[in-house]
Amino acid sequence: MTRIFADSALLIVDDDEENLKMFNLLLHHLNENHKINITISLAANGKDAIGLCSLTKFDIIFLDINMTDMDGYVVSKILKTMGHEGKIIATTGNILAYPENRVNNEIEKYEYFDDIII
Repeated sequence: MTRIFADSALLIVDDDEENLKMFNLLLHHLNENHKINITISLAANGKDAIGLCSLTKFDIIFLDINMTDMDGYVVSKILKTMGHEGKIIATTGNILAYPENRVNNEIEKYEYFDDIII
């Protein structure tokens, strides 16, 4: 399991504005109540996430799998190929993303993710 440490830089990537707001609010709440001093950035699509990652080193990226412009599988592969060394956490509402529920031909889709949140 990935842990968030003090002074971490986080990026949340999701094409659903409500999901971005909710995740951002949750992390800000953790930041304020536990004084962990995290920096939170937001991206509404894969292209913006890639652009932000070329400018900023993020410790953890929460990346939606199902986005309309470019899915999270592609974005995670691009980021790792660019040399991103931080954690990339897949976010999805699909229970089939759990390793024990995946079909064999889907295994490689998740190879660039470090963890998953359903």
